[in-house]
Amino acid sequence: MEKTISYTPGPWKAKTVKALGIYANNDQQIAVVHNEMPRGGRRQDDYNIEEANARLIAAAPDLLEACEVLLKAAPELWGDDIEKWPRLMDRVEAAIAKAEGRE
Repeated sequence: MEKTISYTPGPWKAKTVKALGIYANNDQQIAVVHNEMPRGGRRQDDYNIEEANARLIAAAPDLLEACEVLLKAAPELWGDDIEKWPRLMDRVEAAIAKAEGRE
């Protein structure tokens, strides 16, 4: 069964237009990344955190694809030794489920 993608396909990129955001290849804005402004105004660290968050969010489609490839390839890669990796496989399956809204 072919999977139906219910999100904007990647790759995504983090960039600043009017505000720091996540954009698809066609420059469609997917999200705006924003830290709550602390009392006393913004500091450089606030911008650094926003940029780090934006990069992580932009990597989401790539990370999901990598998890799906790993899950599919694991039995072939490790054969009977796959049982040695249950926690890793559980985490990979949980990450995929979360991304697909099945959490």
